[in-house]
Amino acid sequence: MAEAILNAKAKELGVDVQAYSAGSHPAAKVQEQTKTVLEERGYSTHGLHTKGTEVFRSEHFDSIITLCDYAAANLAFIPEHTTKIHTSFPDPYYASGTPADVLNEYRRVQNLLEDWVDRWLRCLI
Repeated sequence: MAEAILNAKAKELGVDVQAYSAGSHPAAKVQEQTKTVLEERGYSTHGLHTKGTEVFRSEHFDSIITLCDYAAANLAFIPEHTTKIHTSFPDPYYASGTPADVLNEYRRVQNLLEDWVDRWLRCLI
């Protein structure tokens, strides 16, 4: 979700940022609720797929942003000269209740992510 939001908002604001999302324990596939809420807001889900952090071991990043406390504490590597930014969001994957309740939790987290991403990108302008 964060990758799609950050890339779309960066493009919208004209900020030269490319986001890649990876997890320490990625799910087998992108959750359908994630696709649903992204598409509701007009974000592209084309090409979104889950991946582990190991696929980026040899890459250079200016910044690495961790979005949950577990990731911040268990990030296996941080390349030299990389700024680490941490913020913590609830993981909607663990939402419970009716299907509507769960979808609403995905929407709530999406709103939080959008607000944070917008503020962060505006600091780069």
